[in-house]
Amino acid sequence: MCSALSRVTSAQRAVALALRLRAGTDSLACAAADSRRFSPGVSAGSEPLRAPVRRFCSRTALSRGLLFKQLFELESSTYTYLLADRDSKEAVLIDPVLETIERDLKLIHELGLNLKVAVNTHCHADHITSTGLMKKRLAGLKSAISKFSGASADIHLSEGDKITFGNQYLTVRETPGHTDGCITLVSADHSMAFTGDALLIRGCGRTDFQQGCAKKLYESIHQKIFTLPDECLIYPAHDYLGQTVSTVGEERKFNPRLTKNLEQFVQIMNNLNLPKPKKIDISVPANLLFESESSTYTYLLADRDTKEAVLIDPVLETVDRDLKLINELGLSLKLAVNTHCHADHITGTGLMKKRLAGLKSAISKFSGASADITCQRETRSPLEIKCEQLLFHKLSQFYLKQLGSAKTLYQSIHQKIFTLPDECLVYPAHDYLGRTVSTVGEERNFNPRLTKSLEEFVHIMNNLNLSNPKKMGISVPANLLFESESSTYTYLLADRDSREAVLIDPVLETVDRDLKLINELGLSLKVAVNTHCHADHITSTGLMKKRLPELKSAISKFSGASADIHLSEGDKITFGNQYLTVRETPGHTDGCITLVSADHSMAFTGDALLIRGCGRTDFQQGCAKTLYQSIHQKIFTLPDKCLVYPAHDYLGRTVSTVGEERKFNPRLTKSLEEFVNIMNNLNLPKPKKIDISVPANLVCGVHEV
Repeated sequence: MCSALSRVTSAQRAVALALRLRAGTDSLACAAADSRRFSPGVSAGSEPLRAPVRRFCSRTALSRGLLFKQLFELESSTYTYLLADRDSKEAVLIDPVLETIERDLKLIHELGLNLKVAVNTHCHADHITSTGLMKKRLAGLKSAISKFSGASADIHLSEGDKITFGNQYLTVRETPGHTDGCITLVSADHSMAFTGDALLIRGCGRTDFQQGCAKKLYESIHQKIFTLPDECLIYPAHDYLGQTVSTVGEERKFNPRLTKNLEQFVQIMNNLNLPKPKKIDISVPANLLFESESSTYTYLLADRDTKEAVLIDPVLETVDRDLKLINELGLSLKLAVNTHCHADHITGTGLMKKRLAGLKSAISKFSGASADITCQRETRSPLEIKCEQLLFHKLSQFYLKQLGSAKTLYQSIHQKIFTLPDECLVYPAHDYLGRTVSTVGEERNFNPRLTKSLEEFVHIMNNLNLSNPKKMGISVPANLLFESESSTYTYLLADRDSREAVLIDPVLETVDRDLKLINELGLSLKVAVNTHCHADHITSTGLMKKRLPELKSAISKFSGASADIHLSEGDKITFGNQYLTVRETPGHTDGCITLVSADHSMAFTGDALLIRGCGRTDFQQGCAKTLYQSIHQKIFTLPDKCLVYPAHDYLGRTVSTVGEERKFNPRLTKSLEEFVNIMNNLNLPKPKKIDISVPANLVCGVHEV
């Protein structure tokens, strides 16, 4: 379906209409036009032209060298637009829909295109975007959306930004009002405008949800769209009556709402009383709160009256997005809960607690993780009962590697989830195929694993032979082994075959947590090592040695502290087939060491090198010059991709790389003289626990045990 291949002017209206309601040029699939006067969805159109037949079309000559295809998704009446530069074959896809991803990818492949950007004109409420799944299928694809949308994307767009593909580009015009994050994309020659849900054909987007504002929408359309040339073609995100294109001139002259004055328009929009889009409760969470790298869904639930809210499974990378949404909605976030200790992403709860005073974190008491509230069976509010529905409905087998048991999982699902009503909606923490919701009845009847007997299920799960989540080595230590008062990271490393383990920088307050985890994992802890004599917390090595008689403590021979093993440059700490090599990195204290993995893929830097910082040098024999030389000679000589795991971070970060720190660390990119001057003038207060911690740590933390 398309209009004339030349630009449509008012004088050519009759000819253009006839052409656009007939055949397109590419013989793509046809669909019957929806005869509904108005779908109870996202738009608010009126008095449209009727179309007896809907046909997908291409437009190849609107702009020199531009290939253009208009595609349609019937259920939500959504148009998807594919634009490509003919010479370079680089392409852009606008407003793709999850249900039509196979169609769109097939077309892109058939045309031999290189899809560079998939852009959404706003966060849709009537369908789920396919951008997340497309990114998994097309390496190098970038997602884009307005920076005001609150949605995650690779590119956040602002007024005047250009989306370039080959010799072509689209310019962003911000057109809020339907939502805060609506944009219109305008071709370089102003011959086409992709208006999303702002301006529809003889209508406009509704303004009664998602931060909608009638006044703002009216001003956006008049200032950002109606200022385009009369002959500029209007391509909306939706149409419900078979129309495919209009022009700026037509809409300025004939649109029954936008020909009104501002006051009349606002009154009309505020009195529409439209039903909610039927998919809004699925689409908005999926489009807004989805973290693509780990395919994680985050859920925000709030009481409409009190505005109190709960956040489920927040992800570190999307903390700013989530907090912005909470602020925009005027919510009071009471609780951030993790459904378990994730292995494929780092939770955002720790950083959120630093940003939101009074926020409580929660997790199962059996998780081994630290939290304000450790939930247990039979102490559940109605909301906590709802949280039980969040088990991944096709099973996240990765977690069997992390304290997992196939038999326990099978029994948990059958006894705690499959006993819920058939129609109960199931919202998982993850999905890798773009699905967002199922029901208990569906999963009980169709889940290919859980319809098996217990014995068959256990056999299947024990023979999956899946690789570990790529972030497991980062996520599990960061989620499990963090002590919030001193912002200290403790690291547990183990050899998978022998189960021998090493613990780095354990903290007294978390000794029970750490020992429980070691026991649950069936590990044999050989060595507990401190990277130096800490001044901000008391080590738990002394108490651990009382609990685990075979455990050895270790620290630098220059620390002045007692230990079973005093370490020097080049010493190896061996556990099973693994080992860590000691590199002496004094400067924060005389006794600082960095522990480097055998393959140089990880460095545990203690307080010497922090993420975008370093340890202070104004007490405990500290020396700025020595620290600078230690880091440059012993850490910055490691490979760029070597992961840097510090003993502390105060902003919720958990890992960096040698390359990043060498390039971006604001102190260590300075000259030696500049660095020394900075460090000598910090004038920091003493660590509040220094008078307790240092004496205790000098005797392995056992002075009061």
